[in-house]
Amino acid sequence: FFTVVLEVLPHAKDAFTQGLTLYNGYLYEGTGLHGSSELRKLHPENPSRVIQSYTLPSNYFGEGISHYVDKNDGSSRFIQLTWKEKTGFIYNADTMELIDDFQYDTVTGEGWGITFLSESCEFVVSDGSKYLIFWDCVTFQETKRIEVTYYKDNKK
Repeated sequence: FFTVVLEVLPHAKDAFTQGLTLYNGYLYEGTGLHGSSELRKLHPENPSRVIQSYTLPSNYFGEGISHYVDKNDGSSRFIQLTWKEKTGFIYNADTMELIDDFQYDTVTGEGWGITFLSESCEFVVSDGSKYLIFWDCVTFQETKRIEVTYYKDNKK
């Protein structure tokens, strides 16, 4: 197993990156820290240049983000988790306008990472526990949990 670095791109030194996703040829970044959490649209050739951003209220610590297509109206959206505030944010992916927020709970009470499975219309959420938590794509309610375990030489 080996890795080949194809290119090194600049990055904003003030960005405490918590999530990344690609949409429509642009890289989108979710940043953390209370008082400086944002959803950012980055310049494709120079990701240290922010083209557009939405700043979260200072009491939120932004975490993982994901792009998805809304099942109800087919519009492109971003979803963003928060670390300990148990609040998720929904944005219009084309304008980055905040559309809605919602409350959630996880095993640890934290939000870390999130991704979208379009085939099953589910989000997969990590919270630092040993579980991957699956959410319905419309209600954002938990539908199941899968325990993640490490096996080495067929031993748990």
